[in-house]
Amino acid sequence: MLALPAVYGALTILPVAAIAREHVNEKAGVVAAWLIAFMPAHVSHSTFALADHDAFIMLFLTMGFMYWLKAVKYAGSDRLLRNTSPSISTLIDSFSAVAHQRTAALSYAVLAGVSFGVVSLGWKGFVVGPSILFLAYALQVALNMFRRRDSTTLNVLFISMLAVNLLMALPFYAHPQLNLVTDGTGLQPFLFIIVFTLTLAFITTGFRDKPWLLVLGVLV
Repeated sequence: MLALPAVYGALTILPVAAIAREHVNEKAGVVAAWLIAFMPAHVSHSTFALADHDAFIMLFLTMGFMYWLKAVKYAGSDRLLRNTSPSISTLIDSFSAVAHQRTAALSYAVLAGVSFGVVSLGWKGFVVGPSILFLAYALQVALNMFRRRDSTTLNVLFISMLAVNLLMALPFYAHPQLNLVTDGTGLQPFLFIIVFTLTLAFITTGFRDKPWLLVLGVLV
């Protein structure tokens, strides 16, 4: 058990290097690997210093970020639906279109959800990972409105990631002896993110072909 933080810490180097290598270049991957390996906080949580759960948390959080960035990379910005409307049927059609035409992106989004789900089963503060991605997601959706780009695929991927995470966490947090679903230190912040995401997805997908100023007004 005392050796596990060293193992998790060493494995964390791999997704960090992979992110830098894939989205910058090979040299950046090498630099990122060295930086995370010798980062003071990373070393101080080793087996010979503070052997706690942080190394485990950081490994799967980093894997979640890695898989999500891969999902966005393969998502593209093509319009998968010819026409959209503010209705539940449009959201269902968008899920079907992404599942058939963006299989790789959806698979990586699911893997990101699994990674964050593993974190949620070991740490109640897991919401920090999806929260960071939600801020980036909301900003990207807003930029897409100004650029007249379709956010349907991005919406589906983010909802899928959150759904997988929720399915993994819910049995544990809803246990009668814990009752952490509506607790502020439990699942409640994550539920807020889900509600905000669904609202964003419904508006930006349903009103995709409307003027961006109208969509922004509805969103506000």
